[in-house]
Amino acid sequence: MAVPRGSLDRRLFRMLGLVCALYQIFFVRSTEAQTAQLNVDASPQNIQMIPENMFGIFFENIEEAKVYKVSMYIRSSDSVDLTASLTSSDGLRNLASHTIIADSEDFKEWTKVEFDLQSSESYSNSRLQLTTSKSGIVWFDQVSLMPSDTYMLAEDIGASPVWVVNDGASQNEQIPPATIAAFVKDVVDGIEFARGDPGTPWGSVRAAMGHPEPFQLNYISMGNQECSMRYYKENYRKFYSAIKASYPDIKIISSCDRSTISPIEPADLYDVHVYTSSGDMFSKSSMFDSTPRGGPKAIVSEYAVTGNDAGRGTLVAALAEAAFLIGLERNSDVVEMASCAPLFVNDNDRR
Repeated sequence: MAVPRGSLDRRLFRMLGLVCALYQIFFVRSTEAQTAQLNVDASPQNIQMIPENMFGIFFENIEEAKVYKVSMYIRSSDSVDLTASLTSSDGLRNLASHTIIADSEDFKEWTKVEFDLQSSESYSNSRLQLTTSKSGIVWFDQVSLMPSDTYMLAEDIGASPVWVVNDGASQNEQIPPATIAAFVKDVVDGIEFARGDPGTPWGSVRAAMGHPEPFQLNYISMGNQECSMRYYKENYRKFYSAIKASYPDIKIISSCDRSTISPIEPADLYDVHVYTSSGDMFSKSSMFDSTPRGGPKAIVSEYAVTGNDAGRGTLVAALAEAAFLIGLERNSDVVEMASCAPLFVNDNDRR
């Protein structure tokens, strides 16, 4: 997902605080990575906030009738009676809720729990709240709250979704051109799901899921860093032709560099990844200064300062990335979009 350059300094993400409105929480502490242990008795007491760095849950607001997917891992040797709710920031207005009831045996091992919450109204300052009236110890891990579809997330935060499609390749194997047709059909059907009228087969599926209006899908990226693979270019041409035949306005992004693009190997954009040190990132502010004008533009879909001088974020690294972005702005006639690679990184789960 990429944010158009013009929106880089205008869009902020709000953290949707994960609050446990438990009857009493003796302690909330991080025991490993992003895990929370809650020790609860049944005496009514004040709400306590799980530390913001416990779980990375980014959100802009809650909208009426939208479906939000909640996912978490739970472990407990006790029976569990939990309610997960979308509420107003003060916890007084309930927008949606789901109850999790389990016997003491059900969560003896880490168990993934997933469910949907559909909000009854819009609220711009909201939170995910977990409540219980039972005594015991409950462990939580990898708690997340997201719109049920990535397109909805892009719509909420004002970003331009870029669908990086499955072009039949992985790190170790690849589908040959003779049998790639099923993958091509899946992609064309997927575009119809996102953009098709509710009267179309796949557009009707989207409408039935609660979003009759088409999503603004304007970019398709053919794989990721796969240009050197044996069948990439031949398969790419099959995807390109099929997509353009039905959706000529969609911009198709090639994994190959600018020098390979031609009328025989067409592309609207080409993908660029930049991972480097702070010092080198400063110098890359001029990376596109000498790029020939005209022809396909670049999408810098991944950029980040990495290495020993990056750490968990330093002033020098931030300045280096800012200098790089200034260079992209200066060359906006040959660079269409940019996306910071660790945009949604959870600081407690870095690898």
